[in-house]
Amino acid sequence: MAEQLGWSADKRARLDKALHGLDLDEDPNPKDIPISRVWLDIIAHSEDADLVREASQGGGLGFPGAGQQAHSLDCAIFALANATGLPYGVVAARAAELIRQGNWHNADDRANPQGVIETRGLNGGEVVMLAEIFGHAAVVRSTDFARSLTEGHPVMVDLVPMNGDGRLRH
Repeated sequence: MAEQLGWSADKRARLDKALHGLDLDEDPNPKDIPISRVWLDIIAHSEDADLVREASQGGGLGFPGAGQQAHSLDCAIFALANATGLPYGVVAARAAELIRQGNWHNADDRANPQGVIETRGLNGGEVVMLAEIFGHAAVVRSTDFARSLTEGHPVMVDLVPMNGDGRLRH
């Protein structure tokens, strides 16, 4: 797909590296992680004035806001819009075009990319391709998030819901 889009060898190499790095922190059994405890800790600290003050003074790009998430499974489009500072519609239109052109989707999906976005969302490769289309994609380990943010790079993460069901990642 990147070749069809006329991407430079440099850009295709970055894409290849990012695509092969997608599973850096992937846990095949997220139910084994005490996910609900983590969420309870987050909720418990959400009103901690010192923590809120410290977080608001942190480095990074801030959160520009791309509007409100439109559908339950378009979280990646919403996050990419925020990370790039682009309107939601620009990112959604480009995502639909990737799905339409992507030979990894069946004919029905390619004919209805909005349906794919609303019922299944984007796959990891599509997220990386969109990030590269709008800038520069790099997959970083969670231990490097703070450094990446301090250097001014947006970071997207994959969350598992409080009930630990990895199929409902967001």
